[in-house]
Amino acid sequence: MTITSRRRAYWLFFILSLVVLLTSLVLALPVLFGHPTGRLRDYLEAAPRLALFGSGLGSVPASIVGGLGLSLFSSAVLLAVLVSFRKTGSQEIFFFAFWVLALSFEAGRILVLRLSTGPWPDSWASIATRFVLATRFAGYGAFFLAGLYASGFRGEHPGRSLLVVLALGLALVSALPLDSGLHDDTLLVRSGYGRSETIAAAVLGLLTAASMLVGASVTAEPGFRAVAAGSLALLAGQQLALRAWHPLLLLLAFLLLAVGARLFISRLHAYYLWQ
Repeated sequence: MTITSRRRAYWLFFILSLVVLLTSLVLALPVLFGHPTGRLRDYLEAAPRLALFGSGLGSVPASIVGGLGLSLFSSAVLLAVLVSFRKTGSQEIFFFAFWVLALSFEAGRILVLRLSTGPWPDSWASIATRFVLATRFAGYGAFFLAGLYASGFRGEHPGRSLLVVLALGLALVSALPLDSGLHDDTLLVRSGYGRSETIAAAVLGLLTAASMLVGASVTAEPGFRAVAAGSLALLAGQQLALRAWHPLLLLLAFLLLAVGARLFISRLHAYYLWQ
C-alpha cells in the first residue's frame, strides 16, 4: 500500500467519523435537552441514577455523553493521523486508524436507544446493536494486526487483511445471542457473552502490547516500548469507555485514551520519519 493510498484511506476514515459524530449529535440532542414522552420517558425514569456532587445524574445521559465523547475522540485522533503521517508510511498506524474509526461507531448506542424507545420493532434495536458490536470486534482485530506488523510481520496487502477482520467481526456477531428485552448500562441490547468479550479483549490487548515489545527488540528502537505502553492505555481506556457510565470512570477512560493516542502516534511517527 503506497503512501498516497494510505492518505486516501485516512481521509475516508476521518470523513466517516465526522458523519457519525454529526448524526449522533442529531439523535442525542432531543434526549439530552428535549422533553421526552412515551416510551422514552418511561425508559429514562426507570434507568439507574447517581447522586453526584449533590445532584442526580441519570445513566442514560451519561452513556450518551460517553458515546459522543468516543465519536469526538475518533475524529480528533484521525485528524492527528492525517496531519502527522503526510509523507511517512506505517502499516501499524493504518490498522490503528481503523481501530479509531471503529471507536466512533460506539456512538451507535444512541441510535439503539432511539430505536428501543420509538415506534419501531425491537428487532431494529438488535440489528443496530449487532452493527456496533461487529465494528467493535473488527476494531479488536485491526489493533491486533497493528501489533503483528510492529513485530516484523510484513503482509503485502493490508487492505485484504482489513477485509478479513471485517468478515470475522460480522461472523462473530451473527452468532451472538441478544436479549431484545434487556439493555446494558451503555444502552446496547444485552448480549449473552459480555464477560467473555471482556476476557478476549484483555488477552488481545496483552498480545498486542507484547508484539510491540517484540518490535522494539527487532528494530532496536526503544520508542516501541512507549508504543506498547500506549497500546495498553488505549485498550484499557476503551474497555472503561465501553462499559462504564459513571462520569469519573468515563473521565479516566478518556484520559487513558488521550495519553495512549499521544504515545502511539508520536513514537511511530518519529520512528518512520527516519526510515
